[in-house]
Amino acid sequence: MRPVELMIQAFGPYAERETIDFTQLVGRSMFVVSGRTGAGKTTIFDAMTFALYGRASGSLRNASDFRSQYAQPELKTEVDFSFTIRGDRYRIVRQPQQPHPKNKTPIPHEAILYEWEDGWKPLATKVNEIQERIESILQLSYEQFSQILLLPQNQFRQLLDSNSNEKQQILQSIFKTEAYRTFQEKWGERYSAYRKQVEWAVERTRLKLLELEDEAIEEVSTQSIEEIQRWLDEREEHLIATCETALAQKQTYATALEEARDALEKAKALITLFKEREETDRALAIFLNGESIRNETRELLTNLEVAANIRPVFERLQELEQLVRRLTMEEQTSSTKLEHLQSTQSKLVERQPTIETDKEEVISRKERLRIVDEMMPRIKERATLVTLRDRLMNRAKELAMFSKESRLQELQERERRLVDSIKSEPSERAVDAERHVDRLVHLASLETKARELSKQLDECERTGKDVQRQYVTQQEVVTTFTQQEQLILAKQLSETLVDGEPCPVCGSRHHDIPQHEETVTNIAERDAAVARLDDLSTRLIEARADYRSLHQQLEAVRQEIDQASKDIQFNGDVTEELNKWRTRAELLQREERMHQENERTLRQLSAEIRQLEQERRQQFEERERVVSELEMTQQSLYALGQSEETTFDALQRERADLEHRISMLMKQVEAYDLEFETVKKHFGKRKNDCH
Repeated sequence: MRPVELMIQAFGPYAERETIDFTQLVGRSMFVVSGRTGAGKTTIFDAMTFALYGRASGSLRNASDFRSQYAQPELKTEVDFSFTIRGDRYRIVRQPQQPHPKNKTPIPHEAILYEWEDGWKPLATKVNEIQERIESILQLSYEQFSQILLLPQNQFRQLLDSNSNEKQQILQSIFKTEAYRTFQEKWGERYSAYRKQVEWAVERTRLKLLELEDEAIEEVSTQSIEEIQRWLDEREEHLIATCETALAQKQTYATALEEARDALEKAKALITLFKEREETDRALAIFLNGESIRNETRELLTNLEVAANIRPVFERLQELEQLVRRLTMEEQTSSTKLEHLQSTQSKLVERQPTIETDKEEVISRKERLRIVDEMMPRIKERATLVTLRDRLMNRAKELAMFSKESRLQELQERERRLVDSIKSEPSERAVDAERHVDRLVHLASLETKARELSKQLDECERTGKDVQRQYVTQQEVVTTFTQQEQLILAKQLSETLVDGEPCPVCGSRHHDIPQHEETVTNIAERDAAVARLDDLSTRLIEARADYRSLHQQLEAVRQEIDQASKDIQFNGDVTEELNKWRTRAELLQREERMHQENERTLRQLSAEIRQLEQERRQQFEERERVVSELEMTQQSLYALGQSEETTFDALQRERADLEHRISMLMKQVEAYDLEFETVKKHFGKRKNDCH
């Protein structure tokens, strides 16, 4: 991925619109983003990462903190980032969730992804869809992007400290080695499958060997495949030879078996003949012994023939005797029946007046049943209307009073109080107080930083002065060593001078040699002193550089303090002012939360009030409908006239009693008629039999 242009607006420390054109770096493969601490270097990477993934480049910042504290309320926080990858150009415009400049509803998190095709054409407009498209285009997740392409501050070791699996996934995603890994796994699986097949075949061969009946099998099965194959070949040759010998023996035994079978069949046939002869002899003896039995049988047959001739006469005699007995019994039964019929006829004649009375009662009761049937529909209709009238009256009484009226009045009163409390807008917004607190926090941090730098500057000044004193002392020591060396050299030179010869230093031919004290120089001490002087010189230079750096930082911080103090007017200590404004901001936040809670409660109350009012209106409409239906029912009752004394239930009971009585009487009459007809028919049959 190569960035093309980055536009930042009201983002982090950038209160206005800032644009970075990366196309000016054409031909350069590397560039440096530098600046002082807090100048906004990391914000550039935050803006890129936020545009792509909607998150910051590091874990110490959140997307909700991207809104610049110094931006104007009307200026939206927005990032516009365009880049190229694999020859395609993309652009993404994203804005985080931020407070609305005019109302309480915040501006939501929004984003649009474009692709360049003779102009910017939108690819996706939903946040989740853009997340998937970006990961598909870059082939990197947010974590991989942060670890590989963008290393936030103090997180360089995060990639190095990743475990092997994470590094493998990252490198596979970068270098597209998924196909090679799949190929390797596929051939690894095939190798494992083939190896298992070979091992299974070998094991199966060993098991087959163990099934053979041979003492050497167990020893052979543990040897190599080549040894097993050689042993099997030898065993096959031995088995072939043994098989040929066995076949020859089998042929010999088969011939002997056939001869034995022929002899056996002949012996069986001879035994059968002997058995048949014995059976014939036994049958002949039995026949000779049964002559007397046959004579008795012939005599019995003769007697049976005689009995067969006289049997029909005997059977006819028996039939006549049975007929006489039956006729005698029928005559006795007929006499008894005649007496019973005469008695029954007398009883029927006595019951005839009662039956006639029952028939008349049946007729009268059927007439009453007809009258009851005519009355029942009208009585039933009136009873239904009376029941409906009573039910409608009770329902009208229930609907006359709204059961939730007290609840509705209570909610209306609460609504009026909340409306009065919401009307009073706060004089100051919490967000303004929070911004002022942020400016005070920034000013307090600057003052703390200035105090720390001042302490460091004083310490650096003390350290520098101490090093300078040591340097001066050590310089004197080195100077002493240098003077001693010069005296030694002068003494050595004076010892080489000869009167009349020119001095190699001044050229004088007259040499006035002064008297020198004895000087002894320790070379090691001199070198140590010079090294110590060089070290102190280096430390002195570093102390002066540190002093200048700290002094510059302190001046820069003081300038920032002066700049930050221009927009803040207060007297006294900044910490006290900060605590005061924090308390004030918290109070305003609580008031705003209370205001929002009241608004939410008001919406809920309004919804519940509307619901109750709708229920009351529906109940009123229901009552009007019930009253109208009650009036129509009352008119229907007036149209039916005055009610009879009897009721529908009484008529139903009377009708049931009538039906039961009629049914009972009809059964008695039908039974009498049936019995009378039966007696009459029997008398007629009796007369016919007598004739």
